[in-house]
Amino acid sequence: MFPNIKLVDPDNPDQEIQSDIDPFMKPLILALAEKHPDWLFLPKHVYRNSNSGVCDFKVKYKPTQEVLGSIDKEIRYSRSNGNRTTVYTIRNDRISEARERGSNFQTGKLREAIKKVEKFFYPQTEAELVNLAIDRARFIVQREYRDVRSSYEDAMNRVTPCMFNYLQPMWDTFLATIPDVTAREAASKLLDTKEALSKYAELEHAIHFKTKLLTVHIVDDTYYSVGIHPNVERYTSDTLPEDIKVKVGLLKLVGEGQVITGLGVRVGQTFIFQ
Repeated sequence: MFPNIKLVDPDNPDQEIQSDIDPFMKPLILALAEKHPDWLFLPKHVYRNSNSGVCDFKVKYKPTQEVLGSIDKEIRYSRSNGNRTTVYTIRNDRISEARERGSNFQTGKLREAIKKVEKFFYPQTEAELVNLAIDRARFIVQREYRDVRSSYEDAMNRVTPCMFNYLQPMWDTFLATIPDVTAREAASKLLDTKEALSKYAELEHAIHFKTKLLTVHIVDDTYYSVGIHPNVERYTSDTLPEDIKVKVGLLKLVGEGQVITGLGVRVGQTFIFQ
């Protein structure tokens, strides 16, 4: 056994395991260990109840302890005839990136397995290290950007009402300071939009919690079931209060599922008011 093959427990590297290399894997692992003394071969798993030996290996580059890849034994089954084939499964990031389908390379041939491992197993190049640094930097910047954006949006949500209150008495003067026509037209609608947004928020809150909702449900175009949810009373068109008639009349002008800002919403033959 070569000194760069360490049959130790993956969970306890100081403890050797009482096992040999799987007979199928042994020629490959021994050949690679002899040709590459700066590689380190370690078991990936230890199958306590297996008598065949270690069949899954992690390969490291000894000087830096960088993981170069893994070599495993797998059994493939043919769907057509049910035959079993034992193969070497070779994995690392370079193989995954080079393949259009799948993320590993499999072969049952020893020479082909040696060639594939030697082609793709080597320490990371400077270009690869730079790419990894860029990927790491992308994650760091995205995280920082997300945190800063969240802080900014929180601050703006708190400050914006104060800004509106301060600028509202001199809104026309403020609009005149905006040089861009499109931006000025958008800003001119802000006060109305802010007021509408506030009314929508009030209506949404009232509907969500079913509080202080005046509901009118039309029954056969003759009777009106009216009340503050959930208490209701029955009215006719003659006894329906005039102010409620006006509100219902306005909402009758809009279609199903439509809202009149500051008034209410129509859902079928039910009218819901703030």
